[in-house]
Amino acid sequence: MTDARALALHVLARAAQGAIPAEPLLASLLGRSRLDARNRRFVTTLVQTTLRWRGRADHVLDQRLTRGLRSLDALTLDVLRLGYVQLFHLDAIPPHAAVHTSVDLAAQRCGAGKARLVNRILRGLVSRPPTAAEWSAGGRWPALTGELSHPAWLLRRWIERWGEATTRQVATWNNAPPTFHLRVCGVDADVAGARAALAETGMAVSAGELVPEALRCDGTFDAQRHPLVRAGRLVIQDESQMLVGHLWPDPGSGPILDLCAAPGTKTTHLAARAPQQRVVALDVAWRRLRRVATAARQQRLEQVACVVADGRRPPLRGTWRRVLVDAPCTSLGVLRRRPDARWLRAPKDIRAAAGLQTELLDAAAERVAPGGDLVYAVCSLEPEEGPEQVDAFLGRHPAFRPRALPELIPDALRTGLGRIAIVPGTLGMEGLFAALVRREE
Repeated sequence: MTDARALALHVLARAAQGAIPAEPLLASLLGRSRLDARNRRFVTTLVQTTLRWRGRADHVLDQRLTRGLRSLDALTLDVLRLGYVQLFHLDAIPPHAAVHTSVDLAAQRCGAGKARLVNRILRGLVSRPPTAAEWSAGGRWPALTGELSHPAWLLRRWIERWGEATTRQVATWNNAPPTFHLRVCGVDADVAGARAALAETGMAVSAGELVPEALRCDGTFDAQRHPLVRAGRLVIQDESQMLVGHLWPDPGSGPILDLCAAPGTKTTHLAARAPQQRVVALDVAWRRLRRVATAARQQRLEQVACVVADGRRPPLRGTWRRVLVDAPCTSLGVLRRRPDARWLRAPKDIRAAAGLQTELLDAAAERVAPGGDLVYAVCSLEPEEGPEQVDAFLGRHPAFRPRALPELIPDALRTGLGRIAIVPGTLGMEGLFAALVRREE
């Protein structure tokens, strides 16, 4: 596919049809496209911006359409969303171009009648731009959804827990384009060399806040094609996620079992920090585990062994000094990088994720050797997936006790002995909950 906007529409439509994450779909389709680097960046920006501002776009469009959103088919609605964000959230696109290309897209994919509708609605938005009063119309929760572009059920949960001021700060953070955090890979990570190489290409690069091997970059970053990534010198990983690799007070204390390894960023980080220790990486799907194997090979981490297996029933004998449960979760703490997750999730998904996490933690408890450590991590701040999960685990497994965290973790991130919680935006990082516990001798 050679049309950037058509590809963006294709990604949005397919992701919505299958209720699947847009990010891997986008990466796959971009990899097979014939678009140049500039247009690949434009597609990525267009998809992510549309997903971020979908709530506000829908709130406004619902009022501008005679019979509201219910009168539209899904594809025409996606065309209108793309047009809306080009008009009001992407400054570099002239209004006439946003309207013209959206009408053409509707004509090609939806038919002449829908193209006339798209033309009428978008031209109306140009002549009479929406105001705060329009996107905040309605009762409290519809108004907040229109203003902050997050689902009402999630905003309600956050306000009950954090208050409205913090919820607004988090939502504002989530709706901004992300800066890229990069981990410099390798046992002897050449941070200065990687930073200089990135700066030579014109990228604005700065050091991480806490992690020595972290770099932060503004702008876009083609992770699939960048030569430093292909050479195994860099990997995209938020600095909050890098902290998990630093939670172990003694990284070389013994072999590592990673029960949920894919895509492998934490696995390879642990391996790089303990080059003499074997790392066994499990994941239930070979398609996902292959990414772990590829990452380990690129980074020349020969001690990583990959095993296709369900982490709830690991087919391994013996116990381990270190076990990591980087559990599948709702991803509701990383909505800046995964803007679609806010629309994919529902309250029932939190309960389902918590049930799976409980099973994984119970399986991990059986694999930790006496005197060994277990780290649990999720990129969600929902209590059922974080502190409540760990409290329940310690109640079921009295042999485990919280363990003090390393000095690298600042007091502002500590929420109790052995625990950290990062509210999205804190120190410029995405959300994270993690806990370190030790099995008594």
